[in-house]
Amino acid sequence: MARKIRLSSSVRGLCVACFCAGFMLLNMWSGCTRPLEDKDIGETIESWNIRSLPPRIHNAAESLHILIWNDYFPPALFEAFEKIYGVRIEASYFESNEQMREYYLSDREKWDLLMPSDYTVHLLIRQNEVTQIDRNKLQWFDQISPVMFDLKCDPGLNHFVPVFHSSFGMSFNVKYLGGFPRKWDYLDAHRANPFFNGRLALPDQMRTSLGLALIRLGFSPNSRSEPEIEQAADYLISLVETCGARFVGDRIVQDGTWKDFLLLPTWSGTGAWLLSENLDYRFLIPEEDTIFAVDGFVIPRASRNKETAYLFLNFLMTPEVLAKAAEFSYYAPTSLAAARRVNTFIKHGPSMLMPSGDDRISLEDVGDSEALYEKAWVRVKTAQAPSDLKTIPLSLIAY
Repeated sequence: MARKIRLSSSVRGLCVACFCAGFMLLNMWSGCTRPLEDKDIGETIESWNIRSLPPRIHNAAESLHILIWNDYFPPALFEAFEKIYGVRIEASYFESNEQMREYYLSDREKWDLLMPSDYTVHLLIRQNEVTQIDRNKLQWFDQISPVMFDLKCDPGLNHFVPVFHSSFGMSFNVKYLGGFPRKWDYLDAHRANPFFNGRLALPDQMRTSLGLALIRLGFSPNSRSEPEIEQAADYLISLVETCGARFVGDRIVQDGTWKDFLLLPTWSGTGAWLLSENLDYRFLIPEEDTIFAVDGFVIPRASRNKETAYLFLNFLMTPEVLAKAAEFSYYAPTSLAAARRVNTFIKHGPSMLMPSGDDRISLEDVGDSEALYEKAWVRVKTAQAPSDLKTIPLSLIAY
């Protein structure tokens, strides 16, 4: 595939400025770009003009236990499923693939559906933890984007039902930070600026943050080299010790602490949400290697409710339903039919941004080298900023 066209700095900056100005107009025209509130989804399920819901099944379980990412689905969506099919969704939430594996392995027989990212899917397949899917039982499988069938984690999608995709980039506050993050070295551009202290948020996800550091240092995010992984850990530790970088989870969206940060390397869905909250937070994907991720569902071998799991997947992948879930979460749906139904902000905003094929890298199962990442991550998470590192209130920053 041809590489993306590299625009000059002036042209690129103009394009970005016009791009973001367009979002301002979108806000004025549409009146609202925020995700649907739970009550709205619950009240409008019957007005979504759904052409065809999957039929009920006679042997449906009373409840379905699912392990999912935080903030992907509103509880009201699960309530709608229960109302229609009489099946209660018992959802448990996680904020990293490592946390998901911990929850799953602690009680394998509890779970009916897991929602891992691509590289963890491969690990679960390799360990024989998930069942092969029966495509004859999936009503909307043919609407999944062809790009998904080439995923290294599960070529041909024999075990994995992809639901959302996202690209890793940088959300940055243009009110306080100059320039555009065209390269990952933008992470270091403000180290000497005391106003930047404590204003850098990194994802509290082991493979993502170490993968970012590996790319920044010129290595593969799937490196199996202990010296390279240790260098990546050293780089992250240096961000903690020199400018007070903090590792944060999705809860910064819920508790409002995202406002404390000026630069957030994050996923495109979160970048879109931040832009919808505050137009000063723009999102860009650097013009070099970056991580592309796909989240979706697998059915554990130990599940006793596989038929009901298929029922839920068919309900969720119904285009109108998945489109509403995408508008709630701001993450891009893998279904082409759902992508045609999302609102303008999702369709043309950060949610759908994707690096070119040459720059697009997926995290992979690194086998026994996972232990090297875990060892390095312990060092990273125990690093502390100097006690005398001061964070200056944003209200005092001149710009």
